[in-house]
Amino acid sequence: MKRFSTCAMGLGLMLCAQASFGAILPTVLETGFGTVGQGAAGINNPGVACGPTSVYNSFVYLESLDPGIAGDLTGSGAASTINTLATDMNLVPNSGISAAGLVNGTNQYISDAGLSNVITTASQIGSANITAQFIYDQLAMGEDVELGFTWNGASGGHVIALTGMSDFDTVANTAMVTFLDPWGNGTAAEDTNTDPTTGDLEGSPATPGTTAAAETGMLSLVNGVWTLSYMGSAAGAGGSGTLVVVAAESIAPEPSTIILLGAGLVMLLAWRHRARVNVMRKGDAFNEVANAAIE
Repeated sequence: MKRFSTCAMGLGLMLCAQASFGAILPTVLETGFGTVGQGAAGINNPGVACGPTSVYNSFVYLESLDPGIAGDLTGSGAASTINTLATDMNLVPNSGISAAGLVNGTNQYISDAGLSNVITTASQIGSANITAQFIYDQLAMGEDVELGFTWNGASGGHVIALTGMSDFDTVANTAMVTFLDPWGNGTAAEDTNTDPTTGDLEGSPATPGTTAAAETGMLSLVNGVWTLSYMGSAAGAGGSGTLVVVAAESIAPEPSTIILLGAGLVMLLAWRHRARVNVMRKGDAFNEVANAAIE
């Protein structure tokens, strides 16, 4: 029943979005995320652990939606789970992970946990393939979303966990976002990868914080690719990056939920069909009167 209410809420948000007559789509906000920073005790390679840490914080959110899977994703503790995710993502010390590593490693972890039939995933990889509409749709369906980007004007990159999206203007191609930055309020600048030839999503000798920082930013379409610009006060403040990967995870609806949602969709389509038929009939009646008047 918990899963049904979550999925129904997501569907309702989607329907509201589609019903919006303006360019601005309704705000989507999620709560219940983990707040672990990548510098927390026990995390291996903390300077490059943004990807697995953000996914862990998202897993906390998913477990809050369904008590039936409590502990199944987050394991025995944050550090051990993040270290396992790092291994699955093929994290390279002093370098980080790749965009594909974020997606494939998350899927591997879910599979090893025996939750492939419970947790579904979706993703977009490559800056040319990423759309803000996809990001919004995942949030509207109640899914958690991680964004990976490479810094503009600097080497290296970063991964964050989205918590909300507002003021999404589908005409101006801009949106405001809230997110958890796993770097937190760490010391020194983040993500200064010493090897500019790599496309890693992290890479820094600096020290990250132990708690993730709640941040705000703006998404905008720049030269055909989506960019995230920091608006908050974390180590990335004032910087911007080009999105290169979007990863999303959600709790799969139970069969009964799918049937109910399917029935609702059928009813909606039937209502639209009847409305269209009624309009056509009124139009025919009007034409008959008009023709009679002309004759």
